[in-house]
Amino acid sequence: MATMVKSIALEGIEGFEVEIEAVKLRGQQQMISIIGLGDQAVKESGERIQAAMESYGYDIPKDKVLISLAPGDRRKRGSHYDLGMTVAVLAETAQIAARELEKYVFIGELSLNGKLRSCKGLLPMVTAAKQLGCKSVIIPAANQKEAQRIRGIEIHSMGSLKQVVQFLEGRKLFTEKPEELITEAAGQLNIPDFSEVKGHEELIEAVVLAAAGGHNLLMIGEPGCGKSMIAERIPGILPSMSEQESLEVTKIHSIAGLLSGQDSLVTRRPFRSPHHNVSLNALIGGGTFAQPGEVSLAHLYWIWLCTLPGIGPVRQHRLLEVFRDPREIYHADREDFFRRGLNNCAWIRTVAETKNLDGSKNIFEKCLKNDIFLMSIYDDPYPQELRTNPELPILLYCRGQCRGELRGTGVVGARRCTSEDKQNAIKIASDCAKKGIPVISGMAKGIDAYAHTAVLRNGGFPVAFLGNSPDICYPVEHKGLMAEIISNRLLLSEYPPETTPRPYYFPRRNRLIAAWSEKLYVIGAGKNSGTRYTRDYYQRYQEKMKKQTRRREK
Repeated sequence: MATMVKSIALEGIEGFEVEIEAVKLRGQQQMISIIGLGDQAVKESGERIQAAMESYGYDIPKDKVLISLAPGDRRKRGSHYDLGMTVAVLAETAQIAARELEKYVFIGELSLNGKLRSCKGLLPMVTAAKQLGCKSVIIPAANQKEAQRIRGIEIHSMGSLKQVVQFLEGRKLFTEKPEELITEAAGQLNIPDFSEVKGHEELIEAVVLAAAGGHNLLMIGEPGCGKSMIAERIPGILPSMSEQESLEVTKIHSIAGLLSGQDSLVTRRPFRSPHHNVSLNALIGGGTFAQPGEVSLAHLYWIWLCTLPGIGPVRQHRLLEVFRDPREIYHADREDFFRRGLNNCAWIRTVAETKNLDGSKNIFEKCLKNDIFLMSIYDDPYPQELRTNPELPILLYCRGQCRGELRGTGVVGARRCTSEDKQNAIKIASDCAKKGIPVISGMAKGIDAYAHTAVLRNGGFPVAFLGNSPDICYPVEHKGLMAEIISNRLLLSEYPPETTPRPYYFPRRNRLIAAWSEKLYVIGAGKNSGTRYTRDYYQRYQEKMKKQTRRREK
């Protein structure tokens, strides 16, 4: 019977319970295998677990140990599962006499010598544990001050795996009492004050009015005239945060890794001063694992534009050439289209008269439900050289990790292939993985699947384009492959959630594979194979890009 302990995973600033199960499989090769849709940090935990166990004299299991992080269909990120997994392995192999493991939530990363390291996001994890009805949590000593703010749950902060074992066996106690909140006077120390500003009387008066009424404020002026200096002093005249507000702000700072070792609670209203060249993701949040806020609702307009009947990529690109973004298109009237020279287009009536976001909201909610994020041609990950290609979609639905370069080497071919073709695909994909080059393919049977599997086995980065929405696995036999691709890199599709595969979707998918491929290998494909579309698209795109390069050089 498997040994089970608890931990917490984060989605945004909210957490959910993770059950860590460990079981020893006798007669199988010695190793620690971790399943449950974990990221690279989770996968590397096996090495840290073995080093930490050995540093304190525990035996490395001679058989295979399987560790499962449940629920298996939700992603887990970070190294804070180390402690829970190690305790589960020690208990499963009967190396510790732990008492009542089910009472505790384990949070903490292990160093190679068994010390507990601090982890980001501890405050929201402890808060989630309390909300889930857990009574006790074991955390790193370095996060002690951060966690002490939570009342109604026992906090046990420890510095090493050895101390955790001593506590679980009843040989030593590590219990921290919750502290009182910092007083207003203490929390307001060293705040810049308006008394230090000379002049700017009219601006200060406007700032005070805006702060008192809770209004937005826009300051325009030459560099060095005092805009940032004034803005930095606004928190000093705002009312103190309530305890609930302080906890919410501290949660966000904790996840972002902005809490110092001396800070346990953010009591001062934060002031942020981003650089004027800040990216969109950095300004409003976003990136691979971001959760959408109010600003993210701008994606509704992208979805609306992409789902208009009779408006394909070519017309969408044309509209974006004369308007700044889909939101402006949505709010434009016929006169706006007339001024931009679009009055003679019959399809413009569809755009001008279709003003309903209900369908877009429905799609967006399904995206959130299925852990799908959106990538428009205005987003950084979308390759710059592809953004102006009118044949390509302006919006993609994505699952996985959107980091680093997305273009790479395409490997496609026959579904029914020879042994020689299979080995060629595996060799090409393996070489790309070792060089850090993404492998682009379609997750189909045959060559595509062999290429993706090979790149995963060699620690590389697969990028798969689908002929259906990314919440549906096709073919169904590739569920395991799909989960691994999501965990390690990226699935992309131009189709919204719940779009089932259809024959004419796959040639359209092939044009995306061709566009994202800087080099393309077509293996074992016959004359009538669908991969001929990929080859033809690739040759056409390469010729277009060469012409663009020659124009720029002139």
